[in-house]
Amino acid sequence: MQESSRLEYLIPKKTSLRHRLPMGDQGFTDFVSHLLEVNPKKHLLHLKL
Repeated sequence: MQESSRLEYLIPKKTSLRHRLPMGDQGFTDFVSHLLEVNPKKHLLHLKL
């Protein structure tokens, strides 16, 4: 791979997690969405179970 000074932007597609994970059930989709949560107060690891 050659280095260059060119800047490349990666624009994410606007789709739902459910669309990206069609094989998962609702519980699995909810679990993954909590793992991907950006807000640390809402992140799964900070929720009391």
